Amino acid sequence: ADDNSAVYFNKSVISLFGYTENEISDLDSTDLFADDIAGLMREAESTHNLQASKLHVQLSCNHKNGSQFRSHAVINHLDVMGGEGYAIVLSPVPDVASEISVEQSEQRIDVIEQSLNSILMMARNNPGLISGMTNIDQLRLQDISPGDDKCLLREQAVVVMTSALSCWEHDLGRSKMELAEDSKIWPVYIDKSTPTTRTLDKYLQLDSCPKNPRRQRVIDTAEFVLRANNKKTSVYRQKLLEALESFRSLISGA
Repeated sequence: ADDNSAVYFNKSVISLFGYTENEISDLDSTDLFADDIAGLMREAESTHNLQASKLHVQLSCNHKNGSQFRSHAVINHLDVMGGEGYAIVLSPVPDVASEISVEQSEQRIDVIEQSLNSILMMARNNPGLISGMTNIDQLRLQDISPGDDKCLLREQAVVVMTSALSCWEHDLGRSKMELAEDSKIWPVYIDKSTPTTRTLDKYLQLDSCPKNPRRQRVIDTAEFVLRANNKKTSVYRQKLLEALESFRSLISGA
């Protein structure tokens, strides 16, 4: 989508990048690719090398373990619920000895792209049907409702997460990394042999918080910290309780 978030993905992507379903749904294109996708498309268009809004390119992909690998990709412009987006279809770098011809690969890519467009059209016309798709063997769509209604939700999600971290650090004297590891709610990644909590980190800043934050993860994090903290009169604990109550009220529409 236009905010770099991954609106849909398939089972092969999980295997290719080494993430679980829950992990990859929180990532965006900047996590998965070392290349600037939008920049590549703009450059191709400006040099008139782009034909029918389709770009063939080799992408540098970021594996969960911190390594990089190359993959052939076809990138298409897509209308994602009224906004600009891209469909990125990956395939292994062609092997000279491969029995699969370039023509056959192109045919498979065209079929996949047609499926993506069909699913997005279905989402636009029947959002209720698509929101129930949770089978990873199918293409999965996250919440992609248009409009600015989610801005307040994002803001409150950040308030809850920062309050939870403050409570965890000040009342319990524990680190952000320990929160991710102990709660098992947030993945810990290995970035050049160094463990990082980059998904959790995104929820601590408004400018990086996902457009469609994972509500249950936010709630689960707050509840985990509250259970761990027995300082009933703590200022940090009280602030977290208030933030969580406001977040739940916002979700319920109260």
